[in-house]
Amino acid sequence: MTYAVDWAITPSRPLANARSEHQPSAPLGGVCVTSAGALVVTEPANDRLVWTGHDGSSFVVGGTPGLVDGHLAVARFRRPLGVAPAPDGSVVVADTDNHAVRRVSPDGVVTTLAGGMYGATNGPGAQARFRHPHGVAVRPDGAVVVADTVSNTVRVLDLDGQVTTLSGSSYGHDIGVGGALFRRPEGVAVGADGTVYVADTGNDRVCALDAWGRPYLVAGRQRPSLAPAPAPDLRWPTSLAIAPDGRIYVTDAANSLVYEISPDGTATVLPGGQGWRPVALALASNGDLLVAEARWSPQGTTGRLRTVAPANAPVPPQVANLGAHHPELRLVPAGS
Repeated sequence: MTYAVDWAITPSRPLANARSEHQPSAPLGGVCVTSAGALVVTEPANDRLVWTGHDGSSFVVGGTPGLVDGHLAVARFRRPLGVAPAPDGSVVVADTDNHAVRRVSPDGVVTTLAGGMYGATNGPGAQARFRHPHGVAVRPDGAVVVADTVSNTVRVLDLDGQVTTLSGSSYGHDIGVGGALFRRPEGVAVGADGTVYVADTGNDRVCALDAWGRPYLVAGRQRPSLAPAPAPDLRWPTSLAIAPDGRIYVTDAANSLVYEISPDGTATVLPGGQGWRPVALALASNGDLLVAEARWSPQGTTGRLRTVAPANAPVPPQVANLGAHHPELRLVPAGS
């Protein structure tokens, strides 16, 4: 059986800031597992990050809107979304409404790596500008890849603190020798070989960028007017995860599906999640896929985190231990 961790989060303020036209602000924005096995989730509506260790210890970073570096509750975020593990055990966060890229250490200290003001400027981190970045990923060399959503670009923050544009320039959907044009890219992921995968959300596709930034189509549409090729026919992909063997996991938010795309291009719909919209993906250290999901209704917004695993597999301890901070958590069958 596949299990899920299911809980409801009451936002600290009205959900007025829409994540996208298809996906209002969700209780969960991002999820990842650190190199030490800690589970980290962002709660954009609560302007905070929750870090749960493998041993069951848990702490909260932020909780009040703002842009402040510091330790635990001193730190401030403003609608954090994407989160990705770094090789040193820290995590990198897309602090979306602060237009910034932040780092959170394993002991809860937050520092701003780049950005902090609205814009699309490259350069040293303190001078760089972003426009509502949604997704982040970390390359094998430690550089940070950023889906700069409203700028329609994919940016890179290198180890020297310099921000450059890897691909994209303006709103569009061409893919060619000169690069790719994106439409509201929300998710990025990095393969073991350094290939950057982009959830080109508004263009209903997944693109890849090789080491030289040259793009190619992985799934979805080349242009809206063309037949989908290759499979699957995506609608509003928002998040990606890449397995060590090259399998690609991608959310199809508009259809409330999660696909697995094998290296040979075969696409499979993963089980579970009926009635829930996937918002973020991550891989656990044991290979299980973690899916952050949301459900909207007139009564409110509900979020849950579930695992996709072989039948009768144990629930990862990081997932079970998230209840150390959220006592309202409960394990439920994923199909419920």
